[in-house]
Amino acid sequence: MTRIPMRRGPSPWTRSRRLMNSASNSNVVDMENYQGTIYFADIIVGGSTFVVLVDTGSSDLWISCHDLNGSSCKSTCPSNAKIITYGSGDVCVLQTSADIEFGNIAVSNYAVGVAQGPNVNRNSSSSLLAGGAEGLFGLAYSALATLPSPGGQFIDYVRSFSMYLTQVDNTEGSFLLLNGVDDALISANGLAPYTVMLKSATPTHWTIGMTALQIGNDTAVFPCSTASKGSCDSIVDSGTSLLSMPTSVHADFVNTYLSGCTLYSSDSEIYICSSDVELPRLALTFGDVTFYLEKEDYILDLGGNMVVVEVQATSSSGSYDNTWIIGQTFLKVFYTKYSVNESVTFYCVDNSTCTAGSQATPLPASSDSSGDNTGGNGFGRNNVPGITYSGNDNSNLTMILGIVLGILAFLFIISIVVQLFRYICSRRRAFQHEQSIQSVRVVPDGYNQQQPADQPTQGYYIQY
Repeated sequence: MTRIPMRRGPSPWTRSRRLMNSASNSNVVDMENYQGTIYFADIIVGGSTFVVLVDTGSSDLWISCHDLNGSSCKSTCPSNAKIITYGSGDVCVLQTSADIEFGNIAVSNYAVGVAQGPNVNRNSSSSLLAGGAEGLFGLAYSALATLPSPGGQFIDYVRSFSMYLTQVDNTEGSFLLLNGVDDALISANGLAPYTVMLKSATPTHWTIGMTALQIGNDTAVFPCSTASKGSCDSIVDSGTSLLSMPTSVHADFVNTYLSGCTLYSSDSEIYICSSDVELPRLALTFGDVTFYLEKEDYILDLGGNMVVVEVQATSSSGSYDNTWIIGQTFLKVFYTKYSVNESVTFYCVDNSTCTAGSQATPLPASSDSSGDNTGGNGFGRNNVPGITYSGNDNSNLTMILGIVLGILAFLFIISIVVQLFRYICSRRRAFQHEQSIQSVRVVPDGYNQQQPADQPTQGYYIQY
């Protein structure tokens, strides 16, 4: 391990006085809203204060070499460096250690990476750092750490933390609270807590299970084609700006609602639309509670009557192709508490931004098991491969109704034959025979959603 002094160099970005006063001595850490897509906080590393992206999708702490006084930056990755792979790209780091302070939590001898290369230089067109960010602070689990600390990662030093993110671009008021929630904020806004347990007893990410997705007024569907333990893996990730969907889900959404829009860039799957574009309400069910995103919750105003639609696709290959990434698009709407090794709690307004008691459409038995990554084939009116639909869609309902009508017609003919050839049978017996014919229950048709998935261009959720 290379020992590198963590002395802060000159910064071109003037931090707000709020952040400068909140890096230590309080369990409340103020956060800076940068364009409504990234949230910064201050952390003290080796006695110097740095501005970092706060990321619940990864576990390491690193600072750009370009923001260290006297640090020699390498244009290429040194042979003794380590590589951290994120959804948005790789970061090359030289490992060192330093005492850190975040809020009122101080940790000695914490593993810190000094990031090398042009993609951690804010002046580079390929930079992964936006705004005034000088590094990244991961708040996921030790199992993800490329730079493990001797005493564990930061969340091993807390019981819980909560994050409130303001929605309007560049507004004040965002914060992270260690070991608690803001009861005054909850009371003032009439918020109700709904807790979703983590899917694993030994977690890596903050992964919870999504059990249904509804677009507009259509019937809810099971929101992925491969599930584990009866639900779709959903990583709660404050380091990803958008809401990331499985590829097939995102593709249908684009085809149905964004056909008149244009790609933000040739290498992205993020769309720019006219501000009057008609977009449906999105309803995401976790456990037995459904949370709602209205159009205004998942668009970003660009000015000039243009907006960015804040949905994208997760990786189209590898272990994330059926995973949802619950990024800031969702987290800006719902105050969120992270209870270490236990659960994620979303705060919402009952019967407004959420509905309790919603029953999720179950995954068909043929496509789930007690193990992970069990696939299902599913079906739907558009026959989109790779997405499992719950229950039945319109064509499925038509098929079932046809079968039911055929059965009823057959039974009717049989009853006439019985009456002709068994006329002497008592009316009581005939009545009993009719009663023995069981009715066929028609299951309401499952929603055949129209959405696909694309490769994430933002986000700091870590890849395995």
